[in-house]
Amino acid sequence: MADGALALCAFVTSSCFGFFFLLAHHRGLRSLGLVMALGTACIYLASVVALRPVLKWRLARARVRESGGTDQEIRTSDVRN
Repeated sequence: MADGALALCAFVTSSCFGFFFLLAHHRGLRSLGLVMALGTACIYLASVVALRPVLKWRLARARVRESGGTDQEIRTSDVRN
């Protein structure tokens, strides 16, 4: 569910900035549109590729700790996930 919302938000934001890139006559607005569209796309990719696995790992680790797991169980849960 959140993946679709994140993708839609990134697409709409990049599209709006890309609109400035395509239709602006002023060089400054064109470059700003391009930089903002590429920046939004990079942030989306970073959140999907890097942030999601880190958050899943931390949540799994927190679950093991809350259930009273030992240090060995926490290390093995890190390896499994």
